[in-house]
Amino acid sequence: MTPEDSSGSASMEPRDSELHGLADTARERARALAEEGKENSAQQIGGVATALRGAARDLEEQMPKGAELIRGAAASLEKGAERLRQRSTEEWLQSFSRLAHDRPAMLFGGALLAGFALSRFFNSSRPAARASGNSR
Repeated sequence: MTPEDSSGSASMEPRDSELHGLADTARERARALAEEGKENSAQQIGGVATALRGAARDLEEQMPKGAELIRGAAASLEKGAERLRQRSTEEWLQSFSRLAHDRPAMLFGGALLAGFALSRFFNSSRPAARASGNSR
């Protein structure tokens, strides 16, 4: 950089008020994106709860107690989705962080149960997909 460049660039540096304005704009945009993500997450959780209920129906005859547990998990997910919609993004992140710190085994167990139920649900719907694919 030449001395002329450095003297000319001093007048082009943003002022503190401009930086604060940019930071506020970025913060508001991040909040809006987080709120949008929160609503999308709540909808997806509701979809998982619906899939779990379908898996529970499929398991009812083979594993009645397992189906009951899965229905309970679906109800818990629906309650969680509703709480997610009602809380602010900041509150939600703080609560999730506390849960992950205080009860990591519960979080891991819930993820395993949901994965098992979803795999059962998708496997039970697979033969119908094969039958329709063979009819061509």
